[in-house]
Amino acid sequence: MQNRAALNATKELSEKYSELTYNPMGNTGLLCSQAGFGSYRVQKAIPAHKEALEHALLNGINLIDTSTNYGDGGSEELIGKVIKKLIAAHKINRDQIIVTSKAGYIQNRNFQESQNRKRENNPWPDLVEYGPDIEHCIHPEFLEDQLNKSINRLQLETIDFYLLHNPESV
Repeated sequence: MQNRAALNATKELSEKYSELTYNPMGNTGLLCSQAGFGSYRVQKAIPAHKEALEHALLNGINLIDTSTNYGDGGSEELIGKVIKKLIAAHKINRDQIIVTSKAGYIQNRNFQESQNRKRENNPWPDLVEYGPDIEHCIHPEFLEDQLNKSINRLQLETIDFYLLHNPESV
């Protein structure tokens, strides 16, 4: 078993849940469930959100979409806890699950950190002040910071796909 999505493992999952539709993810060879678990409004403190994610993963859904901003990072924390719990219980394998996250927008805790960096005369490079209480940045230094925070919250060694939130905003 690997610590990332793997070709054979996603194929094996698609055979186990043959009643679901799985499609190739580009030219990666990974098979992705046609329906995924999006976590835009998922909150770690809401038991029904945890139950919904567990249900999805235990019933063949293998695509999880999250973001550093969803639930101010709480979405990633919940996803990490659920994946870790189900793997420990031998109910799912990490290499069957495709995890995506994204960064770019700066809100909530990240916005406060950005304000602190500005006060210290160390703003994120290429920062765009997008609106009240929201900024945007896709500079590699910012993305590295956000990727590391996401990996820690998700309790994973790697994220399978990392996306940019609205790169046209810069």
